[in-house]
Amino acid sequence: MYRSFNIISKFEPKSFNDLVGQDKTIEQLRILVAASIEKRTPLPNILLSGASGYGKTAIAKVIAKERQTNLIITSGTALNESSGLGNVFLNLNPADIVFIDEAHALKRKTTDALNCLIENKTIVKNYSNKVLGVKMDLEMKVADFSLIVATTAPGKLPIPFKNRFSV
Repeated sequence: MYRSFNIISKFEPKSFNDLVGQDKTIEQLRILVAASIEKRTPLPNILLSGASGYGKTAIAKVIAKERQTNLIITSGTALNESSGLGNVFLNLNPADIVFIDEAHALKRKTTDALNCLIENKTIVKNYSNKVLGVKMDLEMKVADFSLIVATTAPGKLPIPFKNRFSV
């Protein structure tokens, strides 16, 4: 009989204690998560950068686990699709964490929409019905969330977008 199992998840870090290296950064993240839990507020937005395979996704998973909240994982490429932002951000629960991998692949239009989302906690959906000749923008509120983005090329991110990240 052949048994399959996910060997990778067996070795993935489950807590801050399991993360190796970058001790100052990990300690800073540990403090941020503890403060967020104590104050019952979302985490500040976090930008993770480093080469492929350096554990950016693993860190995001640990943060969500330690924060005891949902982690919604997406990519810059997926969010560039016309319904990408709405599909992710309109279905959030308060304090959920959205992790955007490959953030350097985000188009300028998408980063501009994310800036608005971060600042106003609203998303604008374009609605049109050609049969009725109706075209309008609907502004919808989203739940308070935390945003973690990961990139191998931070220099490719627009400065206004990078400025939204305090960590």
